[in-house]
Amino acid sequence: YVTENNMILISPSVTASSLEKEDNLFRMITSDLRQANALADLISSYPNINNIIPIHKNTVHGKNFDHILSKHFEKNASIVIQNPIIITKNILQNLEDLETRVGESNLSRTAVVLIDDEEGSKLILNRLKKTSKSAQVQWFASEDIINVELNSSLKDLANQIKLSGTTFTTTDSDFFVYYENISRKLLENGAKE
Repeated sequence: YVTENNMILISPSVTASSLEKEDNLFRMITSDLRQANALADLISSYPNINNIIPIHKNTVHGKNFDHILSKHFEKNASIVIQNPIIITKNILQNLEDLETRVGESNLSRTAVVLIDDEEGSKLILNRLKKTSKSAQVQWFASEDIINVELNSSLKDLANQIKLSGTTFTTTDSDFFVYYENISRKLLENGAKE
């Protein structure tokens, strides 16, 4: 519709790689494809990690990110990416499932990859017991939680689980401020949000 009507669509936050095509969508953030590959590269830089347990919601974002990670690690036979734990409304059950999987693994060689938005990631981390086996393995996360301010309790947990991830920009970067100003001017001049 946008291309057919010669419109320009600007998005400050859409990351879906399914929207990566030659059209009139201008995104101000990189796609899941680039972010997932960057995260996979980061995970690969940890030579002791050979077992990855993804945890995500059953959404386009979660499934797509997990698929990209799986494709990336297909090339590396020494790293096993398990079937994901799908986040449901029963977070405690999801964490029990994670605890079972982690308990069956070599803790020093296992990593959890949390793929969720800020709210969902905080919900998972807030309910993760610091004494659990799941809190004894390396955690990686998508940009949604890496870029946020954590309260002191979550900061302690993030340090304990050595939470790592990738980020492509911060809200105070020149890049972000520049494109935020462009968006604001377009809106002021009658562009639709």
